[in-house]
Amino acid sequence: KAIADFDVSFEAAPFDIQPLYNRGVCKIWIEDFQGAIEDFTETLQLYNRHTEAHFDRAYAYYQLEMYEKALVDINQTIKIKPQDTLAFIWRGRTNYALGNYNEACIDWGKAADNGSKNGADLYSEYCSSPKKH
Repeated sequence: KAIADFDVSFEAAPFDIQPLYNRGVCKIWIEDFQGAIEDFTETLQLYNRHTEAHFDRAYAYYQLEMYEKALVDINQTIKIKPQDTLAFIWRGRTNYALGNYNEACIDWGKAADNGSKNGADLYSEYCSSPKKH
C-alpha cells in the first residue's frame, strides 16, 4: 500500500524526489533490493547529492553482494558527509567483504574515534588491537 501511495505522489509531482526516495526505502523493507536500487538511481539522476539515496543504494547493493558498486556509493556518501559514522561502519563492512581488511579496520577505527560503540566493537572483533571507545 505504501509503495502504491508513493507511486501516485511521484506521478503527481515527477520532480519531487522525496516520494521516489521513500518508495525505495519501502522496497528495502520488503527486501526488494533491485527495485530499491532502481528507485535510488532515479532519485540520484534528479539530485546526485542526495546522501541518503547514495547510502541506501549502497546498502541494497551490499545485500545483493554487489560490493564494488556498494563501495562507490558509500564513498560518495562519505565525500558529501565526511562525519557520517554509520557510512564508515558500512564502508568497513563492504571493504571487509571485498577482502580489504586493512581498509575495513581503518574505517571502523574512524567510526570508533567519532564515538561509535559499534565501530569500536567491530574494530575490536576484527582488527589486531582493540580500539578504545
